[in-house]
Amino acid sequence: MDRRVFQIDRNCFIIYTGQSSADDCSFLRIGNSDVLDKNIQSRVGFIVIPDASKIDYSKEKQNIRFTPENMVHYICNRENQDILFQSLKDQGVDTTHLYHKDLSKDLDNVSRIENKKHFFTIFYENKNVKIVSEEVIYFDLFAAAKSSGADFSAERARLEAFINKMEELKELNRNRAHLKKLAQSISAKEPDKDSKYTLFLIQDKLYIPLNVKMFRYVNPTTSGIRLICNSSFRLYTGGEAALVVLLNGKEDASFKGTITEGSVVESEILYDYKIDFTFKDNPEAADIVTSYKSLFN
Repeated sequence: MDRRVFQIDRNCFIIYTGQSSADDCSFLRIGNSDVLDKNIQSRVGFIVIPDASKIDYSKEKQNIRFTPENMVHYICNRENQDILFQSLKDQGVDTTHLYHKDLSKDLDNVSRIENKKHFFTIFYENKNVKIVSEEVIYFDLFAAAKSSGADFSAERARLEAFINKMEELKELNRNRAHLKKLAQSISAKEPDKDSKYTLFLIQDKLYIPLNVKMFRYVNPTTSGIRLICNSSFRLYTGGEAALVVLLNGKEDASFKGTITEGSVVESEILYDYKIDFTFKDNPEAADIVTSYKSLFN
């Protein structure tokens, strides 16, 4: 089974559909369980319902109690949604805060999960569901159900460790102490409040948008800086990479660097990279700090 899939109970699968530690609620759930804790529940952004008539609704009520209000997103067809919402009402659930994601109008058995990797759920008439991205099948419900040899406690532990590591990385990256240290090391102007900066990390044909919760700068000087970031994309350690700054949608600056180190956060899911960039002069360094400030603000 794909490493993005965590089978935490006999009939419950949690699937990571994110790209980095910036993706706070990029977990998808199929099935339910009485072992789901708050740490997992609060990060499930989507719940797939292949067959609403076979849901344990007392468990489902418990499985959504820690999900933030207005953040419970069910994916199913209209027929299943009617059964789902009525059954939840019968359990005393206020369904006015639940959200149903309609299937595609063009392809009535497909729904797109809105994130950077473009995951899709594909529903079949026989009640099977597949999770697909870039023509790769990450999950097949019927195939997963047949292979029932998973160690559920080990999978729960792996999921908990992965979530905790992502949270650790996210908190480390958005810590303003890094921003303060940058400002002390390199003089830069305050970003204009009407200016919109976007940062991209590029290697070959990969364009990775950078969010403050997935990267940070360290060792700043007017001649260079180190970027530490995490991503689900595999990059070539030792290869060149480019950091591009967009200002209001147009390229404002571009810097070349080298990926000096790469490490595994979670096998086949998330990787950590250290990339060194050099500058010609202080104004180039200031461009980086200004754009970084803008993202934080």
